[in-house]
Amino acid sequence: MLPLFHKVRYTPLGERSLCRRPRGVLLLKYAALAFLTLLLLVLVVYFSGVNRILSAPEREEPPPPPPEPEEGMLGFARGPRILVPEIPKEFQTVGVVFYGRRSRVEILDCYLKQNLKENGGLLDEVLFVTKTTNVEDLEWLDQLIPTSKSYKKRILPDPGINFGMTWDIFERGKMYLKIDDDVIFIDNTTVSELISTKRNHPEYLLVSANGINNPALSWVHYHLGAIRPYLPELVPLKNTSLSWRASTLPNWKDGALFNRHERFDAPYENHRWLPLGPEYTLDGTPITTTAYDKSGPGWNNWAIAAQEHYSFLENLERGELWRYHFGIWDYQYERLSINMIAIWGDDVVDNLPFPEDDEQFLTVDLPRKLGRHSVMNGHAVASHYCFNAQRVDDKGLEWTDVLARYKSYADEKVCKR
Repeated sequence: MLPLFHKVRYTPLGERSLCRRPRGVLLLKYAALAFLTLLLLVLVVYFSGVNRILSAPEREEPPPPPPEPEEGMLGFARGPRILVPEIPKEFQTVGVVFYGRRSRVEILDCYLKQNLKENGGLLDEVLFVTKTTNVEDLEWLDQLIPTSKSYKKRILPDPGINFGMTWDIFERGKMYLKIDDDVIFIDNTTVSELISTKRNHPEYLLVSANGINNPALSWVHYHLGAIRPYLPELVPLKNTSLSWRASTLPNWKDGALFNRHERFDAPYENHRWLPLGPEYTLDGTPITTTAYDKSGPGWNNWAIAAQEHYSFLENLERGELWRYHFGIWDYQYERLSINMIAIWGDDVVDNLPFPEDDEQFLTVDLPRKLGRHSVMNGHAVASHYCFNAQRVDDKGLEWTDVLARYKSYADEKVCKR
């Protein structure tokens, strides 16, 4: 029997309700609330974007792309369209030598024959264009022509110094390799480098070889580290044997009366230049006075040319012609020596007649007129012997033994192959 007054425990209403509500229901409630909040944010972003798009002005259609260049044309982004003759896949390659001196061509002849198609090269023929009236030199040329079926001769009615007239013999549809007669070294890949660059880049008006003893390039080769310290031998020695190899030369000895910081005359005929010892640098040697200038010291200082040639022969012996290499050097309408160049025959014929100063016309005036540059292939190495300004009354560079050394190399390495 229950007592009359039974104690009953009362739970507050809020606490009672919590106790009766399962925990899963609470989690479901909060998840739904989070979902609704996220959905609201998405709707706000979506409708704001729609309003922005609807209120934006209509976008103009982009301009159509420029038309493709017409056949035979080349377009530049920031310049006029220029006319470029097409170069076919198959063409005849002709070497043209402006001939004047046997003593130089005796050396060049070996390199020309090496590059003839009949000997596995790329030249279909070589045309010697006479630029002399010297009877002995002309008679020697008559004896040279029959030595190769690919050699031909063209006698000009006026073989004077007007080189502009010489270009009248060029024909359409042929690739020409114009070579001065005093180019006395041509590297094994030079001809192919010049021809392939001109064929693959018809926009270039001409492609020049990377020439040793080129006025502006003397500065380039100096800064590339290709030039070595040399000075002239002051006192002649008896019974000195001639070899193209620099390793056979003794070191230079300082001369008490010799001021090597200024220009100087050749000490005696057929003198040689000697390497300085390891205690010397290039400081005070002629090459340090050169400049990137078509008519600067690299053109008119015979001593710079002598140092260049002797440095080249040393690099040649060491197998380090890579010191001279670079890519394509654009002359940017500055004058360039055209001792050895590749040019398409149509570009010559279309712009005849040439003025007397053909070099200025081909590297400055005509490129500016056509908008087509003259460039140099830094891997096409060749060596040019001497400019008239370096002769100094037939002395200067002519009083060194440089030419005989190049002849020694050609006889040993090229002519007897």
